[in-house]
Amino acid sequence: MLIISRTTNKQLRIDENITITVLSVDEAQVRLKICAPMEVRVLRCEHYDWNKSHNGATSKVFNQS
Repeated sequence: MLIISRTTNKQLRIDENITITVLSVDEAQVRLKICAPMEVRVLRCEHYDWNKSHNGATSKVFNQS
């Protein structure tokens, strides 16, 4: 597990082709922009869990937060 601090407009790079940018930080909310290839599925955890329980395992899931 990696825990880091980022401020607005700062980025994270995952491998060669995934970039996460912090758009804004509020008291209870962080807005992120995720740039990834179309073949990489990016889902919120609650959507991933719902899909998994209704459709079986899903393929290539990136974001589980």
